[in-house]
Amino acid sequence: MPHAQTLARGLGAGRVLFGTAILAAPHAAASVWIGPRRAARPEVAVLGRALGARDLVLGAATLGAFAGGRRGEIRAALAACVLSDGTDLLATLAARRALPTAPAAFSALAAAGSTAIALAALAAQQPDER
Repeated sequence: MPHAQTLARGLGAGRVLFGTAILAAPHAAASVWIGPRRAARPEVAVLGRALGARDLVLGAATLGAFAGGRRGEIRAALAACVLSDGTDLLATLAARRALPTAPAAFSALAAAGSTAIALAALAAQQPDER
C-alpha cells in the first residue's frame, strides 16, 4: 500500500479518536484551538460537539471505505476530509489575529498537515474502471 494511503488510514483512525475526545470534553479540546479563556465559554460545547461528531463520522467513513476497498467511496471520504480540514485551515488563518498565537499556529499546522495527507491520498487513487 502506498505511503499516502497508509497515512490516510492513520488520519481516519486519528479522526475517530479525536472526534470522540471532542465529544467527551469539548472545552478541553477547544482550548487547543482557540485558547483556554475562550474555550471556557458555555457555547463552545455546542460547536465543539458538532466538530467532534463531524470528525468521528469522517474518520469512520474513511476507515470503512478503505476496509471495503471501494475506490469511489475512498475518494468521496478523502474529498470530504480535504474539504473539512481545508475549511478549518482557512477559517483559522482568517481569524488568526483574534486568536492566541500558539493555539492558532498549532491548529493551522494540524489542519494543513491533515489536508495535505488527504490530498496526497486522493491524488494516489486510481479511477474506477467503467
